[in-house]
Amino acid sequence: MERIAFSEYGLAAMSHRPGVLDWPDVMPPLVKYALTYLFVQAEFGLCCPLSMTDSLIRTLRKFGSSALIKRYMPALTTQDFDELWRGAMFMTEQGTGSDVSATSVRAEPRADGSYRLHGDKWFCSNPDADLAMVLARIDGAPSGMSGISLFLLPRRYESGIDNRYRIIRLKEKLGTRSMASGEIRFEGATAYLIGQPGRGFNMMADIINNSRLSNGMRAAGLMRRATTDVLFVARHRQAFGKRLIDLPLMQRQLVKLLMPTEQARTMVLQTAEALRRAE
Repeated sequence: MERIAFSEYGLAAMSHRPGVLDWPDVMPPLVKYALTYLFVQAEFGLCCPLSMTDSLIRTLRKFGSSALIKRYMPALTTQDFDELWRGAMFMTEQGTGSDVSATSVRAEPRADGSYRLHGDKWFCSNPDADLAMVLARIDGAPSGMSGISLFLLPRRYESGIDNRYRIIRLKEKLGTRSMASGEIRFEGATAYLIGQPGRGFNMMADIINNSRLSNGMRAAGLMRRATTDVLFVARHRQAFGKRLIDLPLMQRQLVKLLMPTEQARTMVLQTAEALRRAE
């Protein structure tokens, strides 16, 4: 039997298979992004942490060790919202910006196989997330992109004690003000290597691609919300003894709004289906 779950990151079909780690098989991207398209028309702010949680789960399942998957997947997929964990991505530094190859946050190896992170991240969306994917350079790694690795950073240790990092300040922003972004300082925070050392950006690019599609879907959803509001006004407001929607020039203007709105929706849904085929 399969149990259908709707968690913060989307729909999942929970398959119970003997001898296999019990994590969710994410529903087809087309379904997930269609739900996002509908949801964002009512609430935009929640969609960023939702998207990052979804992307973190995707990357953890693809590249994480079986031990990390077994340890953290239940909290990321639970239907108990008091226990549900959220994800984030900490990549940008003050001196790097889009030049990820200049990443300077250090990852100090430990005897137990974990790492301690040292340094600052300059722009972190959803900074109080329970888990974050972080780019850092292992001590002794070469300069440039080939020396960057990806790490999983828990907010708290299994004992419940806070990990050794803190939010320096929150950002003042023009948009998405309902979702906080902040600066993070690592002070020997414990983190776990994801995938192969030196392949960090390749795996982070997978997260970025996933989040960019989510961004496009949210933009398409907001376009649809805007045209819905315009159509409502056009149907109910009158001028010159007629409803606005019955006036030829208004009809022409509405078509000019509706066409790119439908094009945007079609494009992102076709991209979501292409993602399914690619995998």
